[in-house]
Amino acid sequence: MKRVLTVIFGGVGLVLLGMMTRRWWRERKHRRAAEQAKRQLEQTRKERRRRVRETDLPEYQLCVVCRQNPREMIMLPCGHVCLCEDCSEGIVNLCPVCRTKITNKTAAYLA
Repeated sequence: MKRVLTVIFGGVGLVLLGMMTRRWWRERKHRRAAEQAKRQLEQTRKERRRRVRETDLPEYQLCVVCRQNPREMIMLPCGHVCLCEDCSEGIVNLCPVCRTKITNKTAAYLA
């Protein structure tokens, strides 16, 4: 009887271990894919900013904080498009233009 229980619980343990390993592997795979996509997006943004800097944007299209990158983030609820992606990560509380509390930020696609 003891031997049967040992085999049963050992088998259940192996099945659970296999399921946990499979789940961990899938999560790791998704996490790596997300990190790769994030790195690729950041590289694309940096390249775009570099090209934009070389074209000498008019003053009104530059980020109000760094004055180098193009404005590309909308502050909500006020709606000001005043920051680049880099500067928007550091400014989380108040809009730099009107000092309204920022509740959300989103990318602006300006032509």
